Amino acid sequence: MLWIRMALKELMKNRGFTLFFILNLSLGLAGFIAIHSFGSSLNRHLDENLKEILTADLVLIANSPLTLEELTLANEVLGQDKTHARLIGFYTMVKARGNARLIRVMAIDDHYPLYGAFSLEGQSQKKDIQERPGVFMTRDTAYALGIRNKADVNTPLVLGNKFFWVQDFFTVDPDKSLTAVELAPKIYMGIEQLEGTGLIRFGSRIRYSHYYRFSSDADIPELTAKLRQRFAEKNTRDHPGSISMTAGMLIED
Repeated sequence: MLWIRMALKELMKNRGFTLFFILNLSLGLAGFIAIHSFGSSLNRHLDENLKEILTADLVLIANSPLTLEELTLANEVLGQDKTHARLIGFYTMVKARGNARLIRVMAIDDHYPLYGAFSLEGQSQKKDIQERPGVFMTRDTAYALGIRNKADVNTPLVLGNKFFWVQDFFTVDPDKSLTAVELAPKIYMGIEQLEGTGLIRFGSRIRYSHYYRFSSDADIPELTAKLRQRFAEKNTRDHPGSISMTAGMLIED
């Protein structure tokens, strides 16, 4: 083929340019492959870790307890093939040994977290704080309250109208919410142990979170869009309290 022979002849005449062109082309292709590989690795990393950051596939958040009708609507849209966990979160004061400080109460049920886990220093189980008024906290929080050794662990903590005791210390917190600043340290307690504290009353700033985990073949974006639509229709009809959803890429309405 004449044009191929002519092209080869010109390339041989301009060997410097040819080598420079081939080198630049090689570097460009190598850079493109590296960027594509990095993007794919980043996407895989996010897919694998966002669920642990969120501790669920989808989270339904409300400023007031969801009604039976709202929970029924969510169960209808999300189907039966799921795991459900609850968390009630709010800020309050805790007292111990004459010390008091602001803390963030994380009242959880036995299913939380759906992804990730607590790392506890002792042999405690999540069910322990469901069955008795115990709490999980970090040692730093305990030190701030004057709890410094094993003997101090029996010191009662006053939360509202109820006494609690340190059940265990956690070193890894399953809640990895992407918040730059924490207003107060967290303590975890059983959700049923809220009864009798008197901390939830009219005017309290409470967040009621419902966490859902689905099977690996579930279409989370589709379920999220459908749930948004159904709640939007209900809001238009009934004008209930504000409800937001967090799912997939941690997008919150």
